Amino acid sequence: MEEIILSKVEVITVTATYYNEDFIKKAKALGGFWNEVEQEWEFPMDKEKEVKELVLEIYGDFETED
Repeated sequence: MEEIILSKVEVITVTATYYNEDFIKKAKALGGFWNEVEQEWEFPMDKEKEVKELVLEIYGDFETED
């Protein structure tokens, strides 16, 4: 499995996720959207805690880029 990486710029991005319908449904509920150009999920900064919890729930682990 590829490494799941979370990084923060002006949005929280989640990269290298494999397709998971539960993740997609919950990501959209958090205001996340798929950025086709960058091939990553992007979330509002105020959802950081919820995004981390979601990634742990679905994928089990992640690394951060600070």
